[in-house]
Amino acid sequence: MGSSNFDSWSIPVDNIANGLLVAMAKWLKGEITLCFEHAFPLPAALELFSKHSSPARFVPERDTLSPHTHLYYCKLSHAFAEALAQLASSHDAGELFWHLKAYDSQRMILCVHDAYGPSTTWISGLLPEGLIRQIAEECQAEATGENAGIDWHRPRTMT
Repeated sequence: MGSSNFDSWSIPVDNIANGLLVAMAKWLKGEITLCFEHAFPLPAALELFSKHSSPARFVPERDTLSPHTHLYYCKLSHAFAEALAQLASSHDAGELFWHLKAYDSQRMILCVHDAYGPSTTWISGLLPEGLIRQIAEECQAEATGENAGIDWHRPRTMT
């Protein structure tokens, strides 16, 4: 459990594909599943998602009403994060994915709406504060404790 009085931490990040996932892969231990949402990502992104696919399938709250989107589940690893960062260095992140959720073995731990361009990353206050600050420092950002109203306690639901 986290040690803060906040339910969430916010980390402002210019482009999460360029560093946040690399930092997460470095500092988060255990199996982390990423759920990317997009209607029509670039073929290179689809290939990367397929190569690093996770068998875990969670039911996230959808962030896009229209057009119909698809969900792509990947295991967080250093290799995946570096490959995605490389892809994002030559493509607009909005071409790769729109929204992102991350899950540990029990529940959602990260939520990013509009994951391209300047965006706020929400991380669960259930994670230790020191870990959140390490991830933020890797991204050259500052973590701020907030009450975002996200239900981090809700157990993950498998499809």
